[in-house]
Amino acid sequence: MGQFLFGYLTMSNNVLWDFTPCIFDFNPATRRTFNTIASILFPIMAAVGGAISWRISRHGKRKALLISSSISLFGSFLLFIQSWYSLVIARVITGFAFGISNAVSPLFVYEIARAKYIEYFIVCFQVWQNIGFLSPLIFSFFLPMDKVPEFIDINYCLDLEEHEIIWREVYSVVPVAAAIQIIALLFVFRRENPLYVQHQRSRAYSFPASTEEVRGGSIVPKINSSFESQQSFERSESLLEKDTWSNLWAKAEWRKVVACVLIRSFQQLTGVNIVQNYALSFFFNTELTVLNLRFLTFTGALIMAFVAIIFMKIFGRKTLFSYGLIILCFCSCILFQFTDQLTVENSRVPIWRTIPNFLSFIFILIFMFTFWFTLASTPLMYCSEVLTDKGMSIMVACHWTLNSFMRVLPSINMAIVDLFGVVTRFRTANSIFLFIFSGMCMLGFICTTLYIKETKGKAREEVTKDYETEMFQFEEPRIFED
Repeated sequence: MGQFLFGYLTMSNNVLWDFTPCIFDFNPATRRTFNTIASILFPIMAAVGGAISWRISRHGKRKALLISSSISLFGSFLLFIQSWYSLVIARVITGFAFGISNAVSPLFVYEIARAKYIEYFIVCFQVWQNIGFLSPLIFSFFLPMDKVPEFIDINYCLDLEEHEIIWREVYSVVPVAAAIQIIALLFVFRRENPLYVQHQRSRAYSFPASTEEVRGGSIVPKINSSFESQQSFERSESLLEKDTWSNLWAKAEWRKVVACVLIRSFQQLTGVNIVQNYALSFFFNTELTVLNLRFLTFTGALIMAFVAIIFMKIFGRKTLFSYGLIILCFCSCILFQFTDQLTVENSRVPIWRTIPNFLSFIFILIFMFTFWFTLASTPLMYCSEVLTDKGMSIMVACHWTLNSFMRVLPSINMAIVDLFGVVTRFRTANSIFLFIFSGMCMLGFICTTLYIKETKGKAREEVTKDYETEMFQFEEPRIFED
């Protein structure tokens, strides 16, 4: 539900773009500033929430998710107050809550899900996020968007009652989704694993791998009623408390963090911009609107999220990363060559009439499909497998910090357009995105090859728990201090 809230809040801001001047009495320049601020605040606060999520999750991942859901529920009610200040505060609150949820929820899934169903549960994160993106777009088909001209009519803006109804209808989904998440955590996942902290944080330490010492591939310690076992557990807990920043650095956890950030951050953000920019250029002279194109884009992403399950089982995580990054880097270089010829004027020509348009269309289709099934679901799953609580927290904070930087690029693009004119708008925007994307693909491929290992078919340091059993059977830990 946290992923759904993120997608829904992001796209609902775009859907209500044309209604903000009527509700807040904005002129076009103020409206652009408002949307830039509103879009940047969410990822910044998500980075803050992700940075401290490992501290909050020490008291229980279920409790941390309950806290984030309660914060989201409180912030969602502020969205109904049609004030610029309340909307900004709501974005700050919901962004902070989402940062906590984004870092904790994948690790929480690994604690409660069976190992053979992990792929399906992690892919659900991307599925729910795409459903969140699609929901406001579906609602927009029933909104009177056709009444809003390119330049807002003053007479149309006087009908504030209609806009208030639309505002409430769009944002009424947010508190409902937050309430569903709270109810699920309270009544479905009612029991907290008492040793969840030790499970996740112990991944930075060495555990025996033989079947005689670790039964069933589980590293969950078993606590007997004897006094010696209790003392052993207390010693283990004191060793686990030494998971400091120096220990994190010494165990090369930072390499995994860097690799996962490179894979998950710039590539997703720039890739979405590339797909949308090329889609807008190809269908520039058709009857498709921006909302229709976004609907088609995220529908394809939703389908490719399920395709990712098949590819992960066939190729494995690391192989899928490597092949996907090579294909994406090759496509971005080819598209970069055709960017100079594919301007706004040429985009009015049908695709099959010119060779640059046709080849660009073919390569953007390859780019789009490879992008969605390679980088949509797989990175989140691999990050959850190889990172500890603190490493996941660092990764989420870095990801959303880069996300906030990427939100500023459209404003930079508009400034370039004001300087050089509309003719170079498409060429300038895509050149920037393609250059950044190709570089990140190469760095991601290098980090993937050098620093991450294949997890396909291997028993991960399981921290799973069957919620159907009354008594949990834990194993005695053997922890070796460095």
